[in-house]
Amino acid sequence: MMRILLLVLVFAAAAAAGVYLLGDSGYVLINLGAYIVETSVVTLIVVALGGGLLLMFAWRALRGGIRAPGAIRQSFRQRRMERARTSYLRGMLRLTQGRPKDAEVDLVRHAAHHDYALLNYLGAAEAADAIGAFDRRDRYLELAYATRPDAELSVLMKQADLQTRRGRHAESLATLVRLRDLHPHHPGVLRRLVDVYEQSEDWEPLRLLLEQIERESVIPDERWQMLMQTCYLRLLESAGEHRRLDSVHGAWETVSKRFRGDATVRRGYIRQLARCGADGEAIALITQALKAEWDAELVLLFGEMRASDDVSQLAVVEQWLRQYDERPELLLVAGRLCLRARLWGRARSYLEASLTKRKSPDTLFALARLAEETKESDRARGLYREGLELALES
Repeated sequence: MMRILLLVLVFAAAAAAGVYLLGDSGYVLINLGAYIVETSVVTLIVVALGGGLLLMFAWRALRGGIRAPGAIRQSFRQRRMERARTSYLRGMLRLTQGRPKDAEVDLVRHAAHHDYALLNYLGAAEAADAIGAFDRRDRYLELAYATRPDAELSVLMKQADLQTRRGRHAESLATLVRLRDLHPHHPGVLRRLVDVYEQSEDWEPLRLLLEQIERESVIPDERWQMLMQTCYLRLLESAGEHRRLDSVHGAWETVSKRFRGDATVRRGYIRQLARCGADGEAIALITQALKAEWDAELVLLFGEMRASDDVSQLAVVEQWLRQYDERPELLLVAGRLCLRARLWGRARSYLEASLTKRKSPDTLFALARLAEETKESDRARGLYREGLELALES
């Protein structure tokens, strides 16, 4: 805009000068050594302006010629970069569409010309992994790191993801442990570690990791609670496998106070105590727990255990019947204990009352056993058949 305005002003000035000089063109004499130039003012002005324009055009042409190779190179570079970006976008789209073979070709073709070749090689590694080309996948990961050594975190996280996807948990774990050493509080690394420990059922390291990240909001609180509960249950089960009571006690010592009151974890501990033959200790814990709150599973577990005195064990259940009313689980356990104590009449009364409250295979089987004990063979067979049919239905 400024150039146009300047040209307009120049031409306006020239026109004004022409009009002014029409009456008298003037006279100019130039003496240069042996040369004398005589001309009018108008001619001199025209020659000067023409020469100036020629010089300006010559300068622009010279400058354009000097800059031309660079401009051409820049144009080619822009075209290569545009092709690279287009190829990258097409490759990523094909990868998300489930066409990894085509995606790999697109992602690698112009990777060297892409501003962020790292992204091309990471995408190509994922595509190669999807088609089982593991050598190429590893090569792409190496190229990604060589392209951007400062992006080691991204490269190793992608490597860990691909290893996990293939079920190579040991390799993935080694990668993630290395990453954790480099970035001890990175949420993405910690989340992946949690997933790998869970998938490989490595419960003790997972428990320790969960304790460390409790306040870091790495995973949702509900998932944290569920995983912590699972860790304690699996560790208790593992401790009870060899039926060593000291191992079960040791596993319980690792349970935090926050989870010792958790009904599921507490039931797991009691089951392992019973598994190791510590029925007395298990019965004491069940009795203590049921003083505070109702737990149907603990009641049924109580009925499977052996106290030193069957009558006192039955008395405890009858006390719960008064505390929690006649719940079907309590009536069933009372009936089983009466069966054990050979109190046929009371057993029948409790079991039939339980069946009235809720029809279940366990109650029918207990009544069938009672019928066998009282020599009612036909009734026993009918009850067994009914209980089996109900069990198959459910």
